[in-house]
Amino acid sequence: MMTIAYQVAEKMHWWTVQENVFFLTSMGATIYCLHIVITIFVFYLTYPGFILYIMVNIILDLIHGYVIVPFLAKIGLYNLYEISHFGLFLVMTTVAIILYLFQRLLDFIFEENHA
Repeated sequence: MMTIAYQVAEKMHWWTVQENVFFLTSMGATIYCLHIVITIFVFYLTYPGFILYIMVNIILDLIHGYVIVPFLAKIGLYNLYEISHFGLFLVMTTVAIILYLFQRLLDFIFEENHA
């Protein structure tokens, strides 16, 4: 999901990443290490409770949008252009909701197959 989000962001000129993963454009290395680890950790601690899951994601997405991104911009690794910090927060929260719904769908499919 984040690969798609970053590629859409590149086309829409939402942000740029100065240090890319070597085989992708506008794709920072944090997406394939830190973001995945945090996503798995949040799922492990909060799933299947949607309210807790979304509350934790909202807090983390706010930290990402208003603390981490400005820090990465300050050190020259990341720049927002045609999207605000709040817009970035909305993108990240939307991705979190899609991931949750996808996991619920997988659970439903696996439960049906084992019944």
